[in-house]
Amino acid sequence: MEAKGEKVVSYTQPKSAIRLGTRGIPCPRTYIPQAETRQEDLENCFGYLRSFITEFKVNGAIFYIIRYCDTYELDAPDVRDYLKEQGIPVLVLEDEYNLATIGQLRTRIQAFLEMIRGIG
Repeated sequence: MEAKGEKVVSYTQPKSAIRLGTRGIPCPRTYIPQAETRQEDLENCFGYLRSFITEFKVNGAIFYIIRYCDTYELDAPDVRDYLKEQGIPVLVLEDEYNLATIGQLRTRIQAFLEMIRGIG
């Protein structure tokens, strides 16, 4: 994507991942609703994403899930819904983490970027 002139922000640095993973957010597989409404629960779990959206002027989000990683698969619908409520288009990709599907992933990501830019 960066070769196409897109700016990519990723939080894959170990310290950042640990910091984000230990914010007191319950594990999705054991999460029990804590608030009166679903919207309040989403805000409690994913509200920190709003600051990233603002700080980095996010136009879209790609949520990449390695197939059979149940913890992240359980979060996917809620993250998608939360970001959509914030006005952020979301592409959820589930993959087996191998090179066999790289062409399909590239095509889906390029189409997503075109949609964000309003091309097509």
